[in-house]
Amino acid sequence: MGFRKFLLMIFALIGGPIMLIGGIGDVLRSHATESWVAVEGNLLSAEVESKQQRRRFRKATRWYPKVRYSYVVDGTRYESTQVTRQSGKGRSSKQSETERYVRSLRSAEQLEVWYDPDHPEEAVLIPGLVARDWGRAGLGSFLVLIAVALLVSIMKAAGRGEMVEF
Repeated sequence: MGFRKFLLMIFALIGGPIMLIGGIGDVLRSHATESWVAVEGNLLSAEVESKQQRRRFRKATRWYPKVRYSYVVDGTRYESTQVTRQSGKGRSSKQSETERYVRSLRSAEQLEVWYDPDHPEEAVLIPGLVARDWGRAGLGSFLVLIAVALLVSIMKAAGRGEMVEF
């Protein structure tokens, strides 16, 4: 086994479970919003915001709905900017998708806000899981599989009496 494979295995052994556990937490937190309570809210502001991000060796523009809304629970007024549970902002690589979402919020007669009954200060506009909630768990699972595959190859080599070199 070369030094690169060794480093990959160490990274996968450490990073994989950490990412997998964190990703499972993301999924569970987002899933929990499906049981939150809906209440009518008021849109305070909604606009499209762009940010430049480096993706590998190129720049990519991500578009975000910058939203602020209020809602009342048991006579107490709350404000939030959360669109989904994990992201805080629902990002997109397509400007048109984000603009369409912001327009739909602005033109809605009624804004539906979902809040946590145990912590009413926490609220979202889109409850439940969204595709990107699975990202960290998926990458963590992939890294764990790589680590297991490398460990199995080491054990097989050792079982055949071969020298395992790093």
